[in-house]
Amino acid sequence: MVIQEDYDLAVAAESFRSVFLEAIDLRGYYPYIDAISYCSKGYFFKKYNKESAMATLPHPLALIGVRGKASKILVFPGAFVPQFTLDDFLGCLLHHEGEHAKDFYENSANVINIFRKSIRRTRELKAYTNQMRRINQGIHSSAYVPSILERMNQALL
Repeated sequence: MVIQEDYDLAVAAESFRSVFLEAIDLRGYYPYIDAISYCSKGYFFKKYNKESAMATLPHPLALIGVRGKASKILVFPGAFVPQFTLDDFLGCLLHHEGEHAKDFYENSANVINIFRKSIRRTRELKAYTNQMRRINQGIHSSAYVPSILERMNQALL
């Protein structure tokens, strides 16, 4: 279990980010998430870091239609925003990336269809909708909601 001070430390100290991620309680997302890893270099960093704070990597067997395989979530430096709160971070991690992981776990598609633009857009909007449902709980910072709305609008393009 993590608290706000843990998130603040992870924002300030990159060396603490992996420890912080390991301590997160995945709540109901345990079956769907195999691992959460901090990614600050390498192939996936180069591929996703510019546009994303986090990314869900489905299990390779999920890409050929095998259900019940947990995904990995990569967390990039951009996820550690000083203006955000712990609840904002967990909203992105669990209610967005966790929703992607759940979708891959339950509804695996074949490799040809998985990357089709319409499927990606549908999955992205489903994850943002899940994230937005929780905003009314009043636990997020004032910077969080506009950020999510902006990303949701970009996903619609």
